[in-house]
Amino acid sequence: EGKLSPVIHALHHEPELDKYYFGMKFTDQDRENLLKTGNLGRIAEVQYKQGETTPVFISIDKLTNEVVSVRAEKIKIPESIKGVQLDEKQRQALNEGKPIFVEGMTSKNGKEFSASIQVNAEKRGIEFRFDTDKKLGQAQRGQRQAETGEVRIPKTLLGIELSDKQRDNLKAGQTVYVSG
Repeated sequence: EGKLSPVIHALHHEPELDKYYFGMKFTDQDRENLLKTGNLGRIAEVQYKQGETTPVFISIDKLTNEVVSVRAEKIKIPESIKGVQLDEKQRQALNEGKPIFVEGMTSKNGKEFSASIQVNAEKRGIEFRFDTDKKLGQAQRGQRQAETGEVRIPKTLLGIELSDKQRDNLKAGQTVYVSG
């Protein structure tokens, strides 16, 4: 009909995590995740309708401190992000609401960067987090290296572009001289 209906959202000093959220009570771990990252870190089962559970992602709205959710079925995890192909384990972790550390992504201005990514209910999509513990990335890197036996060699080292030969030598465990 073309009618505009404003919705007013109250500004909270802090998120209300001690209250039930659509029939779900947050655990201590849930509260810690929400306060630290703004995201629950898992799929939650809530009751929008009596007796009917719905899987959702839950996050905190950074502007209002409101708890917000989005149905898990509404979020589609892409096969690649910023030029990096995601493997099945990474996509599965994102589908479960977990954060993953992704290296070698390319920004719009062409610079390579790494960040933790996670589904954010408020944004209704993937969120990039740069202020995360480097331990998360290091742990995932170490696990991936242990599984595949492969070490990732960067394209640039301290601002100097490495040739394919230098990268191959580094992969082979050899010493490489870089100047610049």
